[in-house]
Order: sequence, then C-alpha cells, then structure tokens
Amino acid sequence: MVTAAVLFGTAAVPAKKALERVPPFVLAELRWMIALGIILAVLRHRGERPVFDRIVWPLGLTGLVLFYLFYSYGLRHTTAANATLIAGGGPVLVALLAAVFLRERVTRTKALGIAASLVGIAVIVSGGTGLDASLTGNLLIVGSATSWAVYTVLGRRTFATSNPLALLAGIAVAGLILMLPIALYESYREGLSQITALDFLFVIYLAIGPSAMAYMLTGFALSHLEASQAAVFGNIMPFAGALAGYLFLDEHIGVEHFVGGAFILLGVWLATRPPGGNSSTVTRKVSHGVAE
Repeated sequence: MVTAAVLFGTAAVPAKKALERVPPFVLAELRWMIALGIILAVLRHRGERPVFDRIVWPLGLTGLVLFYLFYSYGLRHTTAANATLIAGGGPVLVALLAAVFLRERVTRTKALGIAASLVGIAVIVSGGTGLDASLTGNLLIVGSATSWAVYTVLGRRTFATSNPLALLAGIAVAGLILMLPIALYESYREGLSQITALDFLFVIYLAIGPSAMAYMLTGFALSHLEASQAAVFGNIMPFAGALAGYLFLDEHIGVEHFVGGAFILLGVWLATRPPGGNSSTVTRKVSHGVAE
C-alpha cells in the first residue's frame, strides 16, 4: 500500500501533462489496454485466467469509469497538488461507507476524524479559488475520491475471497468495454493528431505504475486488510502528489494546502487507526499474507 500510494500520488503530474493533448477517456483506454496486457501476461505465466463474475461490472464502473471521468476532467481545471490533497481524504470516505455497508464500527474517535478530514477537504476545495473553474475542478476531484471509496468498499469482500490479480483482469476488461464508447466519441470530437511522442511516454508510465502495479498492490492489500486499514496508507499520497506538482509543474502551494492537508491527515489518522488490541491481529494477517 505504501508503494501504491506513491504511484497514485505522483500519477497526477504525467496525467495532467498528457491531458493537455490527449482526451481523458482516450488516455484511460490506452493506459489500461497496456496495463491489462501486463496483467494477462502474469496470469498466463501462473496458468490462471481472469475472473468474470457479475461483480466486475460495478467494480469496473466505480474503479475505472467514474473514477477517470471525475479525475481526468477535474485535472483539466485544477492543479495536481489540489487533486492529490483532496484525494487524500478518500480514507475518510472509505470509513464512512465501510461503516454503513460493511458494518465496521464507528467510534467517537473515528467520527471526530471523519469530521476533521471533511473540514480539510472543504478548505482546499474553496481556499483561494473563489467560485471559478478551479472550484469546479476541485469538486470533480471530490467525485473521483468518492467513486474510489465505493470501489474500495465493494472490493473489500470480493478481493478477500477471489484471486486478486485474476479479479483485477476482469475489472480491467469490464472497464475498458464501458469506457470504449466514450473514448471513441472523444476521438471523433477532439481528434488525435495533436498527440506527441512524449504523451505516449506518459501513457506508458501511467499504464505500468499507477495502473497495473498500483491496482495489483491495492488488490493484494484488500485481500488481507480491512478496507479502512488499507486506506490509511493513502496518507502518503497527498505528500507525493503535492511535492511532484511543485517540483515538475512549478505549482503554487499556499496556506490553504497546508491547513487543509493537516486537517485531512489528522482526520484520516483518527478515522482509520485500529481500535485497541486489533493492531496486532492486523499485523499477523499481513505477515501471513506476505509469507504466502
């Protein structure tokens, strides 16, 4: 989950650069076609096949289609730093949904953490932007974080009872099928002649790192951790994304980023830390999974 969080966090920089010339769903379709090829090659080496249960369709819809719909169009209107800091509140959304649908306990501390993190998201979404296009972009990123939270909660039990890699292959196929009509429409409307060789390098990185590797690692983690426990590693993502945006895109990081980010991280820590006596159990489960 640490590696996955870094890959997800830094993805905003190459994605934002590529989205200057590549339509959003064309970019998503290209990166996941490559990622699926990698996953299928690994499965073939293991002598395994993709899983095509009915659950792959809602997982493909939430984890790929809706996530990229909100994320890609959001990145066109906001900064990479904003995108990753707002997405850093995803664990709180996971905790909320897990409490409702997975009956994971909501303690007073967790409720306080949820409130603190939501305050942080609100600070970043509205701070220094006014009611302009940047606010629209920030709200779209909130939508992507919500869709990812739904994907995490839906996948918690499914990944725990299935081969994570085989299930991910099925999810990728479902997502590619669902995204294809939109990608074809974008290709017709915006054209593809403006795409450069550098954009293809961005696509390859996004396919290998934040797509194939990050999703495989997340699927493996969800097979051994509670949804809220796995989500806590998302704390790393805001720092990785904001730093990458500052270094490579020369993006401004203002007071609202530090204040909002601090509230988000405090909230995530409070909302997702294991209750007393459970941390050792989780550690044993992870250690057993790694040994396998």
